[in-house]
Amino acid sequence: MNKIPALDGCRGLAILLVLGHHFFGQYFPFDAGWTGVDLFFVLSGFLITSILDNMDWNRSNLLRFYRNRALRILPLYFLLLSAFFLWVFFAKHSTVLPGLQYFKEHLPSYFLLTANWPMLRNSYPPLPHLNHLWTISIEAQFYLAWPFFVHLLGKYPSKRIPLLLFSVIMVILFRGFMHSQYHKPTGSENFFNTFSRLDCFLLGTMAYYLGRCTKSDQTILTSGAGLAGLILGTYWWWNKGFYKETPFMETTGFSLVAIIYAYLIYSTSKSSGNFIGRVMQQQWLTIPGKYSYGIYLFHWLLFQSFQIPAYRAFAHLKLPAEYHDLAIGVFFTFLSFAASYLSFHCFEKYFLSKKLPYIKNGLSPDTYPI
Repeated sequence: MNKIPALDGCRGLAILLVLGHHFFGQYFPFDAGWTGVDLFFVLSGFLITSILDNMDWNRSNLLRFYRNRALRILPLYFLLLSAFFLWVFFAKHSTVLPGLQYFKEHLPSYFLLTANWPMLRNSYPPLPHLNHLWTISIEAQFYLAWPFFVHLLGKYPSKRIPLLLFSVIMVILFRGFMHSQYHKPTGSENFFNTFSRLDCFLLGTMAYYLGRCTKSDQTILTSGAGLAGLILGTYWWWNKGFYKETPFMETTGFSLVAIIYAYLIYSTSKSSGNFIGRVMQQQWLTIPGKYSYGIYLFHWLLFQSFQIPAYRAFAHLKLPAEYHDLAIGVFFTFLSFAASYLSFHCFEKYFLSKKLPYIKNGLSPDTYPI
């Protein structure tokens, strides 16, 4: 599958939603910004399936796949983790003391990319600097398992869509069980649960396969997205906010959000000339999309580390109260962009250059381009 530039726009939309939720969540429509991580998950399902479906299934390619994924996510992730934990354990600053015991107990989970699992029991850690890294853990666990799942789907090409739909239904039922038996006020029993978030990856995979089906088959996603939009729009209006900590959202709503995002990605990938494709190619989306991984890792860590001095500095500007939080959000948005730009060009690109192409139809890596 050739690179589709407009999909960078989908990444850009996802990271802008996340930034909006964390920095401007009190403003409409950023109360729905938490769904940005769902868009990332659906996009991963689409893109990873497209990679796996277009490479030969053999040990060499499988190892190359894991190597390439590791080169993309691990260097910057481990660098930031190491810097943060050095500060936590050696700074002995009063601000880190509440989280010291938690991080001592769960330190391995961050480096083993299983940090989401302790959050099922404890919800958010006492020190919030790394709260956002649960998504990286889920992504990494998805990378480990998905090659085998796609290989299994490849054995039953005519049954792919029914199998994927059945799997999504099973995820919804699983979330219902978790909510009924282990519910917490924060909804952590589902929100941070790898199995509860599999529907995003499944629907991303479905969007990829539907792009290769007949037009009649593709109406499944179009109709589903329309119905999901109607239900979620009503939910948003009725509750006067797009809250995730409700029984509806924790059980069924997550999947409805993922259906809409699957349709967005499907439409973007089908044609760059349609309305959605043209919007997703706008630079205000594709540029943030290019640097989205670094922005995601940096933004919350920077905000939690420097929000107190930033608030003190902005207090001297004597801004009207209603603009103070807005100005802080804009400042940390630009700071996150700057940090990710420097990180990408001065650090990440070196590791990305080490990624290896996949062998296709017996061609050697030298003759089969990415």
